[in-house]
Amino acid sequence: MLAPSWVHPHAGAHDDTSRPARRGIVTAAWGQGGGDAPRELLACHVGTFSLSLRGAIIRHEVNVGSGISPHPIASRPLQVFLCHASGDKPAVRELYKKLRTDGFRPWLDEADLLPGQDWQREIPNRLRDSDVVVVCLSCQSTIKTGYVQKEIKHALDAADEQPEGEIFLIPLRLETCEVPQRLARWHWVDLFELHGYEKLLRALDARSKSLAKWAASREMSIRRDEGADGIPDRPFDPRPPDTPSLPMTRAELRELGYIAPIATVSSILRRGILSYRRAEGVARASIALQDVVQLRANTVIAGRSLHDYASLYISPRNPMLFKRSSIHDRICVLRVSADVLDIPDVIITDSNAGSKYVRYGLAPAGLAIVDRDRTLAESWTHKDQIDQWRHSAQKCAEVLVPDSVPPRYVIGAYVSCDKSRRSLEQLVPDLPITVDSHLFFQQGAQ
Repeated sequence: MLAPSWVHPHAGAHDDTSRPARRGIVTAAWGQGGGDAPRELLACHVGTFSLSLRGAIIRHEVNVGSGISPHPIASRPLQVFLCHASGDKPAVRELYKKLRTDGFRPWLDEADLLPGQDWQREIPNRLRDSDVVVVCLSCQSTIKTGYVQKEIKHALDAADEQPEGEIFLIPLRLETCEVPQRLARWHWVDLFELHGYEKLLRALDARSKSLAKWAASREMSIRRDEGADGIPDRPFDPRPPDTPSLPMTRAELRELGYIAPIATVSSILRRGILSYRRAEGVARASIALQDVVQLRANTVIAGRSLHDYASLYISPRNPMLFKRSSIHDRICVLRVSADVLDIPDVIITDSNAGSKYVRYGLAPAGLAIVDRDRTLAESWTHKDQIDQWRHSAQKCAEVLVPDSVPPRYVIGAYVSCDKSRRSLEQLVPDLPITVDSHLFFQQGAQ
């Protein structure tokens, strides 16, 4: 039996094992507070398996004869938004502390809002970005007017976007009180009961498992249809070209990507991500393809030339990045906060903005025209050449920001290898940098 041990995900370290992997049972030991305690037992097959540990969503690859991959494909704590009235702050603070101790990532305004942030914009954004919303109820909150009622409305709107049967909104009573009618269709939990907190944990663990299962099933599809070298070379999506897909939602879009030469990043962090026209007067390296530049110069979206927009990708692992794989060690993908969708007059396109048949709409509602499955698919090759061209354009769905993206929206960067990471760290030592060779169509890049 393979029995790997991981430390708490916040520690950022993972223990490898030399024991061979085999089909059967995998025991995961969750190391926290100095001790390892088995938390999850599951049957898995060779390939990608999913673990939902207390507070975290983790996936790993298992390969015959090679043991378990020492690094997870994805690992993050479950994000829990705590909706509450100001008068319930003492009880909610204690809940916040307990959830953090148990490995979750709760969000509480007084603890997580930064000085200078616009709280009226930031709170709804954090609510939409959360995996679970816990609505804390008391005698006071159920009758109080004001912002807490607006928060509950945002939570209800976000819940309506979730797949049927998913745990997303959890009413939690802090004391004996009436549950508002608009929340009554969700089964609530009483925190003040003897085992109330444990019931809440079971619900959060169920949500973690659901998200991990979805992520693992998507990863299995990717692995089956991806070439051995990581470059798409076989059909990923066997559906007929006109098969409808679910639209993308604001809640699932956490960041966007901008492909840039590493040498330009320090300038970008001073000036922002500039439109092509704004950047004309700035001396900086460019990786733009000249035929694409000319095409976009003659394309008008919402009354503006494409050269008047700063262009971001919804999925940066796309044909444009693939075309630059030969210079992967000289470029990066800047991580841009999805909060740019709240900038006035931002446009969302359902495919490459320079495509002949592109559709577009104002953000954030324009996300509804984006085909989520095809935009986020790892591969875009198809037996049908026309569908391949169509999918190639969809993979390049864009967010167009008028004139520039201010530097404050850049939250980090991805690079393909350690060499690139060292180069970028020398230029911008304070920027969070993640090495992700898969993103850049590289395998084992150093």
